[in-house]
Amino acid sequence: MNKWVVLGVASIGTLSSTLDGGAVSVTFPALVKALDTDTSTVLWVTVAYWVTAVGLLLAMGWLSDVVGRRRVFIAGSVLFALGILLSSLSVNIWQLI
Repeated sequence: MNKWVVLGVASIGTLSSTLDGGAVSVTFPALVKALDTDTSTVLWVTVAYWVTAVGLLLAMGWLSDVVGRRRVFIAGSVLFALGILLSSLSVNIWQLI
């Protein structure tokens, strides 16, 4: 496979993950208003996102060595997209966290 295609796909995946994690911080006021909660509770959304991402990092690295990097990357991308879809459907802050 062309090395530039691999670089492009990996870059888009990293960019989307970083943008999603950072975009939540910008939307704090809208989340407080839409989900009728306070700011300290909305902060847990970011904490849960990063703890999950960092917590799964070593396990997914090992799994990609065992199963294959391409399979784990595709499964992770699908799971990430599904998580974004489900988070947009949450009706309260605890579902979002």
